[in-house]
Amino acid sequence: MTARWEQDRVERQPIGYVLAASIFRVYEALQLDIAKHLMDLRLTESLAAVLSGLDAAGRPLARRAVAERLRCDPSNVTALVDRLEERGLVDRFADQTDRRVKAIALTPLGIATRARLAAAVADNATFARLTAKQQSELARLLARCSSAVTENETQHPADHREELSHARPAEKPLTSRLDRNHRLTA
Repeated sequence: MTARWEQDRVERQPIGYVLAASIFRVYEALQLDIAKHLMDLRLTESLAAVLSGLDAAGRPLARRAVAERLRCDPSNVTALVDRLEERGLVDRFADQTDRRVKAIALTPLGIATRARLAAAVADNATFARLTAKQQSELARLLARCSSAVTENETQHPADHREELSHARPAEKPLTSRLDRNHRLTA
């Protein structure tokens, strides 16, 4: 009965709305699960984002490049890298081609921590309902959507930074403003 109700609900709503509401529900489920893993790893979301933004093989990346990946100011990256370096998860050193540039690389412990976090996300129960073929198809579709976002940001990077620098954080996450029927509320 639940599956039929969901199908009826989907058929009555505009597809864009259904996609957005479903993405918010999946995001919320992932966030709850990831929060547990972050606690186990003693990481904040920001620290995990830095780990995820660095090269998985431990090759160095300039601080500015990390900031661009995270869509934040390089000074924010410095503070986060300080905390990761204290824990032995990253190393920081002068770039070989330009000594003025600070490069950041995962240590072996950082690589292992990043891999544990990635494995925890990949094993999330949210995706367990899907067959391997469905998971592959979802991954392909999401990669296509995310590449469109990346292309748009690359074409208009200053516009996005300007939007982000003036954005005020929401008092509540958007997912908490969905009613019981997964409709956005004001």
